[in-house]
Amino acid sequence: MDMKRSVHWKTIGIGILLGLGALMADTASASFLAFGQSDQVAQRGQLTYGGGSRPLFGSLIGFDSITLEGADAPDGHADSLACFGCALTFNTGFRRDASSGTWDFDALGSNFQITGDAYATGADGTLADTPIASGVLWSSVFDGPQQLALSGTGFGDDVRFTGSGSGQQDSELLNYFGLGDDLDAMFETFLSGTIGGLTDNGGFLALVDGARAHTAVTNDVPEPAGWAVLALGLILLLIGWQSRQSTGRAAVGG
Repeated sequence: MDMKRSVHWKTIGIGILLGLGALMADTASASFLAFGQSDQVAQRGQLTYGGGSRPLFGSLIGFDSITLEGADAPDGHADSLACFGCALTFNTGFRRDASSGTWDFDALGSNFQITGDAYATGADGTLADTPIASGVLWSSVFDGPQQLALSGTGFGDDVRFTGSGSGQQDSELLNYFGLGDDLDAMFETFLSGTIGGLTDNGGFLALVDGARAHTAVTNDVPEPAGWAVLALGLILLLIGWQSRQSTGRAAVGG
């Protein structure tokens, strides 16, 4: 009798552990869509600051690739597209704080937009005849933190801008990568550069030498394998419980 009860409790325990493991450990990692500069010839662009409490402007910041990361594209579709003539332009709100080499900007009045043409490429790198998506690929506003970190405000000093917000992306582009409605409207952008020009009122122009922008996708749900393990755990749990009940009734009847 004690051995049977031990086996039943072990079955129940295994079922619980498998179920918890499926829910906690076997979830799909969040995927996201990244605009990047994979080629050194990509147009780098510039950051412009007019001094005082004025906003920060970004212009002609080029991207040459759009890549799906953290997931696989649907069958027959590539995980990366060429971004032809793609450029980011943006402006922050007014500068509200400047201390210890870090400047913060307001979100009010901000704008963020990536335009261009997204093409699939052949094995030899040639562009397809028709773009997957064209025009405004990403239109957003900064409604999260916007921060400019500076090593200094002199010629040759390094600057790094980070900003986050929400907005809309091109539906054809999302559907190509199989994202559909799973795409979170949130985005983050990271820009780095070097000050290449100064103005009399404390402003500057910085030449961008690195840029990246990516979306966030909220699809952290168990993958098919996780659901299978969860189902197995529930089956073992049910078997263990029923066996325990049967053993209990048999003991009472005996």
